[in-house]
Amino acid sequence: MARVTCPACGALTDISKWKCKRCKKELLIEMLASLDQKHQMIYLSESQGLRKSTGVAYVLLFFLGLLGAHKFYTGQILAGLMYFGWWVMSMVVILFAPVVGLILLFLLALSCFIELFTLPGECRKIEEEAKREMLDFLLKRQRSAV
Repeated sequence: MARVTCPACGALTDISKWKCKRCKKELLIEMLASLDQKHQMIYLSESQGLRKSTGVAYVLLFFLGLLGAHKFYTGQILAGLMYFGWWVMSMVVILFAPVVGLILLFLLALSCFIELFTLPGECRKIEEEAKREMLDFLLKRQRSAV
């Protein structure tokens, strides 16, 4: 198993770990440096396609947020389906019990309002998670090629 040296504390850590076992510093750059040039180029070119624009997510939230479009864009399919289902349920309930339906719709709108503040962090988290998965894949592929 390959090891990298943590630049913060000097501890040796397995390349398969994402954080130094001693100081808990994230070792993404060190792991990327352990890739050969071919795999680094693959990582850099593919990571551009993984980026989710916060601006696009905000536009989707503003215009189609009640339908969960911003969740589908960020790859959170289950959450998007929940938003969409909540909207459909609110519309059906409005037909039979308007007050209850409007309360459900208000709660959905409140949830979208909260998303205004959490959306940038979600986009960043999803992008980092996808990059980690890709880096793990490339590290395993490089090890199996050797």
